[in-house]
Amino acid sequence: MVFELIKKRRSVFPAQYTNQPLKRSEIEKILEAANWAPTHKKTEPWRFKIFLEDSKEQLGQFLAKKYEETEANPKAFKVKKLLENPSRSAAVIAICMQRD
Repeated sequence: MVFELIKKRRSVFPAQYTNQPLKRSEIEKILEAANWAPTHKKTEPWRFKIFLEDSKEQLGQFLAKKYEETEANPKAFKVKKLLENPSRSAAVIAICMQRD
């Protein structure tokens, strides 16, 4: 069963997103599964940041601004994608690492 799940796994890109909302309980279930992933000496260094509703738009603005600040010749199409893509998803989950 695990082999079949791995074999059939595919990436999903913004153009393939649907308008189907995600329930908070579904997000929590996904993150609980992630917590069971093997770690170095059981340190579990990751932290999850979940962006829903208005915070997705704020994330897009932040990403676009940082791209424009750090890129010598920012491309307009990339700025547009950075602004719009977070809002197109039901939720954005950022995986952060906390070093000890």
